[in-house]
Amino acid sequence: MNILVKCLDQNCKWLLRASKNGNINQFIVQRLFNTHSCSLEIRFKDKRQATISFIADVIKDKFTNIKTKYNVVDIIRDMKHDHNVELKYNKAWRSKEKVGVVDGTFLKSSYRGTLLVAATQDVGDKIFSLAFVVVDSENDLSCEWFFQNFRKAYGGREGMVIVSD
Repeated sequence: MNILVKCLDQNCKWLLRASKNGNINQFIVQRLFNTHSCSLEIRFKDKRQATISFIADVIKDKFTNIKTKYNVVDIIRDMKHDHNVELKYNKAWRSKEKVGVVDGTFLKSSYRGTLLVAATQDVGDKIFSLAFVVVDSENDLSCEWFFQNFRKAYGGREGMVIVSD
């Protein structure tokens, strides 16, 4: 598989050519002219695009506090303000679906241990629990077990972003 990326301006010399490295998901850059000969105005006059995975990665920090309400309108506003990218409602919503938050809390009753919860926000910006478990403590082994079982339950989803403290 070969990839050729050029500037929007047909007269610009900026160019990137790469090819896939065998059977692994890696590309080798064969040619790169990394200096634009066009103006910024020409490069940015066209509407910029962003993938759902990119948007999810950009907005993940907004979900570090489970109590935060960060809705689709907020995503659209922030992407326009911070990245000059205009999003349709549906694309912003789909990017939000890709963000999950995992948090743990100590249990102080007769059920000693730590409660781990994976959650996201639903359509009404309410907390939607995806998975939960009580483990002995919040340590590497317990967290690894939790994430392995989370993956078994939900599968590998491209662009999924998990936020955890």
